[in-house]
Amino acid sequence: MCGRYVMSKATSDLLSHFDAIEVEGTPPAPSWNVAPTQNVPIMAERLDEGTIDRHLLIAK
Repeated sequence: MCGRYVMSKATSDLLSHFDAIEVEGTPPAPSWNVAPTQNVPIMAERLDEGTIDRHLLIAK
């Protein structure tokens, strides 16, 4: 990532929107100025026996 962006959604909103089942890591608060060195939520999904499992991961 070479710039900054806005992350205005709360973790609960992301879980609900993407129908994710859990959070792995400590989620950051919403921010109007996310920098390249900060932790951010990412959505990971995998196909497991015909169903898609989504997890919210925290990454840098």
